[in-house]
Amino acid sequence: MELLNIKIITKLQFKCEVSIIKDKIRIALWIFIVYVFSFLCYTPMMLKKLGIEFPNILTYLKYFFVVMPALVSIIFILCEQNLKKFLIGNFKKISLKELFICMIIALVGIVITFFYSFFEKIDLFPDSMVVFLINCVYLFITALIEEIAWRGFLLSNLFTKNKKIKVIIFVGIIWMIWHIPMWLIRNSLPILDILYFSIWTILISIILGVLYCVYENIFSVALLHMIFNVCFLAPVKNNNIIIIFFSIVAIIVFKNKKKISNST
Repeated sequence: MELLNIKIITKLQFKCEVSIIKDKIRIALWIFIVYVFSFLCYTPMMLKKLGIEFPNILTYLKYFFVVMPALVSIIFILCEQNLKKFLIGNFKKISLKELFICMIIALVGIVITFFYSFFEKIDLFPDSMVVFLINCVYLFITALIEEIAWRGFLLSNLFTKNKKIKVIIFVGIIWMIWHIPMWLIRNSLPILDILYFSIWTILISIILGVLYCVYENIFSVALLHMIFNVCFLAPVKNNNIIIIFFSIVAIIVFKNKKKISNST
C-alpha cells in the first residue's frame, strides 16, 4: 500500500513538472513570436533608413507594431479554446476604487506637466479640447490593445502565488525590450533617451501590473496606461522621479494586501 502511494505521488510530481515545462515553453514561444513579428513591422522602415530600396507601401507595416502582441495572444487563446474565459476574466466594469486611483495619478501628471511648462516656458498642453479628447480616445484604444497582450495574456499566465512582484518586474523588462525597435527605428532616439524611456517603461509596467493583479480588469489598466501617455507630458527623465515613488507605493500596498488576504 505504501509503495502504491509513493508511485502515485511520483507520477503526480512528474505530471506537475511536465506541465510547468510546457508552460515555460509556451510563454517563451509567445515572447519569441511577438518579438520577431513586431520587429518585422519596422524592418522596411529600418532598411529604407539604411538606403536600401524598398516598396513604400511596406513601411505602413509599422502601424501593426502595437497590434502584433495582441494578435499573437488571441491566436494562442483561440488555440487553447479559452476565449470566453479570457473575456469574462479580464473585461469588467471599472469600479470607483479603480477610477479613483486613475484620477489621482492623472492629477499628479497634470500638475507636473503644468509646473514644467511654467518654468520652462513651453506649452505642452493641446490648444484644443477636441484635439485632447481625440488623443485620449486614440491612446485608450492603443493602450487597450497593448494591455490585452502584456497584462491580460503574459502577466496572467505567469502568475504564481509567491512570486507576483518578480513576475510583474519580469513582464516590465520584456515589455521594455519590445519597445526598443520603435525607439531606435521610428523615433531615432539617442542612447541616453532610450535609457530614460527604458526606466520609465519598467516603472509604469510595475504600476499597471499591480493594478491588474489587484483588480484583474484590462479596462482600468488601459485607462491608467492612457493617463500616463496623456497627462505626463514633461520629459521622461523629469517624470521618472515621481514614477519611482508611485512604483514603490504600489509594491508596498500590493504586498500588504497579500498579507491581509493570506491572514484572512
